[in-house]
Amino acid sequence: MKHKLILVYIFFFAISVNIFAKEEKISLQLQWLDQFQFAGYYMAKEKGFYKNVNLDVTLKKFKKNINIVDEVISNTVQYGIGRSSLIMNKSNGKDIIALAAIFQSSPLVFLTLESSNIQNISDFRNKRIMITDDAMGTTSLKAMLISKGLSFDDTIIQKHSFDINDLINHKTDIMASYISNQPFILEQKNIKYKIFAPKDYGFNFYNDYLFTSNNELQYHPKRLQNFLDASLKGWQYAFNNIEESVDIILEKYNSQGKSKEALIFEAQTLKKLAFHNTDKLGSISKKKLNRIYDIHSLMGLTKNNIDMNEFLYSYSKSSLNKKEKLFIKNLKKIKVHNEKNWPPYNFNEHGIPKGFSIDYMDLLAKKIGLSIEYVSDNSWEQYLEMIKNKDIDIMLNIVNMPIRRDYINFTSSYSKLLPSIFTRKDNKKIKGINDLDGKVVAVPKGFYTHTLLEKYYPKVKVKQTEDILQALQAVAFKKADAAISDFAVANFLLEKNGITNLKAVINIIDKNFQKTLTLGSRKDLPMLRDVLQKGINSINDEELLNLRRKWFGHKLEVLNKEVFFTKNEKEFIQKTKIIKMCVDPLWAPLESIENGQYKGMIADYMSYFSKLMDIPFLLVQTSSWQQSLEFIKDKKCDILPAAAFTFERLKYVNFTKPYLLSPFVIATTNDKGFIENFEQISAKPIGMVRGYSSIDIFTNKYPNIKIIEFNSVTQALEAVRRNEIFGVIDTAATIGYSINKNKLHDLKIAGKLNETWEMGIGVRNDYTILLSILQKTINTLTSKERDEIYNNWISVKFDRGINYNSFLRIGIPIISILIIIIFYLWNIKLKKEIKNKRHLEKKLKASINDFKMLVNSTLEAIFIFDKNGYCIEANNEAIKLFSFDSPSEILGEHVLRLIDENSRADTIINLRGRKGEPYEANLIKKDKTVFPGLIKSIHSTRGHKYIKIISIIDLSDLKEKESLLFQQSKMALMGEMMSAIAHQWRQPLNAIAALNLKVETLLEFNETINAEQYSTVGKEVGTQLNYMSKTIDDFRDFFVPNKRKVNFSISKAIKDVYDMLSPQFKTYDIIVTMDTQSITVCGYPNEFKQVLINIINNSKDAILSKKRKNKYIHIKVEKDIEKKALISISDNGGGIEEDIISKIYDPYFTTKFKSQGTGIGLYMSKMIIEKSMSGKLSVSNSKDGVIFEILI
Repeated sequence: MKHKLILVYIFFFAISVNIFAKEEKISLQLQWLDQFQFAGYYMAKEKGFYKNVNLDVTLKKFKKNINIVDEVISNTVQYGIGRSSLIMNKSNGKDIIALAAIFQSSPLVFLTLESSNIQNISDFRNKRIMITDDAMGTTSLKAMLISKGLSFDDTIIQKHSFDINDLINHKTDIMASYISNQPFILEQKNIKYKIFAPKDYGFNFYNDYLFTSNNELQYHPKRLQNFLDASLKGWQYAFNNIEESVDIILEKYNSQGKSKEALIFEAQTLKKLAFHNTDKLGSISKKKLNRIYDIHSLMGLTKNNIDMNEFLYSYSKSSLNKKEKLFIKNLKKIKVHNEKNWPPYNFNEHGIPKGFSIDYMDLLAKKIGLSIEYVSDNSWEQYLEMIKNKDIDIMLNIVNMPIRRDYINFTSSYSKLLPSIFTRKDNKKIKGINDLDGKVVAVPKGFYTHTLLEKYYPKVKVKQTEDILQALQAVAFKKADAAISDFAVANFLLEKNGITNLKAVINIIDKNFQKTLTLGSRKDLPMLRDVLQKGINSINDEELLNLRRKWFGHKLEVLNKEVFFTKNEKEFIQKTKIIKMCVDPLWAPLESIENGQYKGMIADYMSYFSKLMDIPFLLVQTSSWQQSLEFIKDKKCDILPAAAFTFERLKYVNFTKPYLLSPFVIATTNDKGFIENFEQISAKPIGMVRGYSSIDIFTNKYPNIKIIEFNSVTQALEAVRRNEIFGVIDTAATIGYSINKNKLHDLKIAGKLNETWEMGIGVRNDYTILLSILQKTINTLTSKERDEIYNNWISVKFDRGINYNSFLRIGIPIISILIIIIFYLWNIKLKKEIKNKRHLEKKLKASINDFKMLVNSTLEAIFIFDKNGYCIEANNEAIKLFSFDSPSEILGEHVLRLIDENSRADTIINLRGRKGEPYEANLIKKDKTVFPGLIKSIHSTRGHKYIKIISIIDLSDLKEKESLLFQQSKMALMGEMMSAIAHQWRQPLNAIAALNLKVETLLEFNETINAEQYSTVGKEVGTQLNYMSKTIDDFRDFFVPNKRKVNFSISKAIKDVYDMLSPQFKTYDIIVTMDTQSITVCGYPNEFKQVLINIINNSKDAILSKKRKNKYIHIKVEKDIEKKALISISDNGGGIEEDIISKIYDPYFTTKFKSQGTGIGLYMSKMIIEKSMSGKLSVSNSKDGVIFEILI
């Protein structure tokens, strides 16, 4: 009875606490007029979801011209609903946090009537658009316009009346609308309309972000989480109970007077957008958010970079309790150790703490609100004493060991070490930790390695150093046999300090050395450890991965074979029992199916990936590559182990980055000549395997190619033998294998083509997480592992076999005799060398005194070498110049030891051929520093022996000044050149980049796009970008001699330039007329096109500056008297003043403002025509403008 009374008391106490808990008043600013767009918030309020978490929420009505972001920042309201432009606000300094995105795809669209005859975005030019200021700031709408070469400036903007009748009555041409609202009204009125949605143009942005201020997050984190949870619960209820929700809106929230049918239409439309490509309501992908930010940046809408971790809210496991918050509040500053030199984890550079552990601590401190101060300039041993004495509070990267637990509390680990032994490269004996007995091993004082060596390896002679760098230097300078260090730390220090004579033995089998890093805090502050642990728990996989990639790249993943999978990826791996793969069964030695087994080079790669992922790969057998493609389309398999990108395949497959590159070759009969490039045979019938991407690659590049498809490479090769086709194109490995296996000795590989087959793993497009996992495993491949796989398969297939019985019977006696002969000859050689060496030593001693007196007083470095080029003397200046510690380090070394590899060939010629004539060469110091020197050598004799005396002067200072002047000149020239090139690309570049982002965004987030769209976008983007890239390459190559001239058509070059610039002509209403003849010249077509672009752009700028109504440019091509090509370009831009017309070809001369011109374009044009193409470029004034004439 007593227990029952207690339970009743507890029950009523709990109820009373809930009843009398004070509700917090907060407000949410709606983004628009009342409608289903905000149903989730209505339901959260009406169904008591807010009240259940003690929140009294006011839903503030929308007002025209309200700035919701400013309302939230000023705390007038605590929460708001915003568009995709929130990311722009964040970049521009607004301290806001995105909590959720209710709609995964934006409902905001442009709406037109079919009767308006607006068929595409290009028709928006000079049309009236009714839109709010807020919607004009919506990047998805802007990007859609830009992708078609337009902006809002090209339209007539009208203030939004919010009345669809204005569109119906033709008071506007285009209306910014919600796809869930106005289209319903038009359908009810039976009015045909057209929708232009950013999603359809590749700009699939989030919309209706629920957001708040950073202030709300900092001071009311629990309230924030409760509000978010209740709001999402409201949305879930609204979508699950549409009719009931609509009835409540009709009753209480229908200021627009919408009908029930209209609200249901809206609800059903918005539900599709809310769960578009996700089953999680309100989710925001950081990857997609970064893509949206990229588009904002591309359009110049962002001022600063954004840390998405600061913009995107995530529930933090670090939520501290009241005691912990009070504890942190009472702490003034936490003192954290910062080492002098333990990169890349923890080090100090120019007074600034840096490293992985520093960044990790900064991130952790930010999450839990710790104020920290780094304490620098002490040794590791001193830091251990400081934390004992409470002079510091946290040891940032420390191994948890029993000996330290008396004075340190440890968190869980946050990073794994890779302990390695470092020895000199010439040390062949130390291959593991067991080889260290009796050896001198250098380790820093107080490090865990010191303790472990003393405990488990007492025979090791430990040499204590101040830090890891000193330990490595001790090994390098032969004061120790080995050092033990974390691989990343040692590797960083070796590279930074130019220590090149050490190597790493990575495998330390002893598990006692396999340690992890933790945070260590003062023993007397146990709550500090608890707070730090919550901070560690709050750091997510992506944040940790970003830090590791920043400081370690992929190196640790490669060496450790430790792939850093995210939480979702780990869950996928745990749940996935097998990965099904479809392969090419007839593509040996790359891959094939033999007796039901998957074999080949690519099979070895898959075995590697499978082992690393710990998921078995199951072969799904097919009879051909074509069938494998059909199987993955139908989801009968998950991956294609070796597949190349094509637009067609993107409909059903995503691709990793290529892991295998193989050049294309062509096989022909033996009587055919060598084929240098594909143009030689582009008109001949070529065999390829059906379904291979090579067909797309060559068809796109050579539209007129005649391709005959076969089921296999062998089948195609047989057709070559029968003279049915000219040749077969495939990889060298597959063709070589087929020729040898099938004994097709009348065939040969006739040439290597410029094209390359780039093969990655094709992953079915609904397995995006598998794509990410596979890419990470690919990143762990080392060059050595790739080479081993390649060499294994290339060598195995040509192995002829050995008769071991014959070898044992005949080979061993022969080898025994050879060994005896070699040993005898070696003995004679060794004795001779010893004799020569002794003689040399005597000679050295005899000459040393007089040599030192002669040369040690000079300012030049002087060396004496014997007839074989080995050093026998060097003066003090030579030792100093090359940073040797003593003459013994160079004596006996060859002269080429002083010469950089890139200068050795020329130096050898100079040493042999020149007498007394100075020459320049790149020299190399002991520490591998390369510097320029002036060398003078003379031949002489000493003691009847030939010697060569070499003097060297350091040219570093002179070259540095010379280089500075050259670089200043070069950078100015290159800057002007790039400015000129970019001049005509600004608008097309934005359009192209927008198109690219469109495709990337669709593919990245599992959207689909039809083949026609892929083809159109691919050709548009590819053509333009290839041309731009080639133009830059050609300008870069202009300074490289010995370029090959080619025959090209002038009229075609002019047409190419016109096609590229035509959008600008259209924009500025410039009429371009052409009168051309078909003339072919020999030269550099792309450079010639650049000349045309420079001249035409100058004409365009001149015309626009005069603001003429009738604007024209006329281009004429004809032959002059000498039958040379004469190209004249005239305009009505007003001409050039006579006193400056002779200066227009001078570099940096311009009549424009600096922001408009650099004065390099015409200078470069004259160089191209006259110096590169042996022609002539001239200019003269006409009645209305100017005439440029090119004679080539």
